[in-house]
Amino acid sequence: MTPGSRAYFDHVAIAVEQWSDGYPAFVTMLGGHWVGGGNAGEFAPAQIGFASGAKVELLQPGSVDDGFVTRFLEKGGPAPHHLTFMVPDIGTFVAATTRYDLPLLGAFLEVPGRPETFVHPKGSGFGTLIQAIQFSELEPDPSPPQGLPKSGSQPHRLSWVAVRVVDLQRATDFLVEATDATVSRTATGAKSVLLEWDGDRRLLLLDGSAAGSGVDHIAFHLQGTAPPSPLSVLTESSDMEVVEAPGTRILVCR
Repeated sequence: MTPGSRAYFDHVAIAVEQWSDGYPAFVTMLGGHWVGGGNAGEFAPAQIGFASGAKVELLQPGSVDDGFVTRFLEKGGPAPHHLTFMVPDIGTFVAATTRYDLPLLGAFLEVPGRPETFVHPKGSGFGTLIQAIQFSELEPDPSPPQGLPKSGSQPHRLSWVAVRVVDLQRATDFLVEATDATVSRTATGAKSVLLEWDGDRRLLLLDGSAAGSGVDHIAFHLQGTAPPSPLSVLTESSDMEVVEAPGTRILVCR
């Protein structure tokens, strides 16, 4: 379940009306494969994996009326919902949120055998909910749903998830301490920081002090090719194609 014993970035979750809304982009075009999912009451997650190991989770309403995914969609429509990190010890993560004065949400998901916590999307400066889950043996249902299309013939790697943050230095320092992130010294600029974890997983933090915070885009590149340069993407000097996906900006390096 884990690339090693250290914490790591696991996935970005996108709230959608139904899983199939995300299939054309993430499965058919980008070659993502089914990892697992199912109905968990208030929500129904479907995890789509890519060659890098990082995942996109399609989050549709579950069987419970007026669950949190339903309320989220009613408020703003399909959009990125949260970022999830896997950590070896939830207490260590919580201690880091206290040191950086980040507000925790009361746990609204009770999953036996899987300690987890949530950091408030606005008070944290990330503009999106952060979820931390302690390593466990629980795995999603691996049975693919009916109607899942065949993965595209050109599998892609998830280059990074880009997130605009209110305080770039604070966000960087927190994730380095709380999630064992490593700062990429070769791909960091004055207004951006590329964070990396084992297993070729990356977050690109962007200065959102003026434009606002939240998930900005998800970048992909073809398996077998070098990942794009964050600086070239940000300056629009690279060959990137914009792909339509529900509530999410997708950039694909060509």
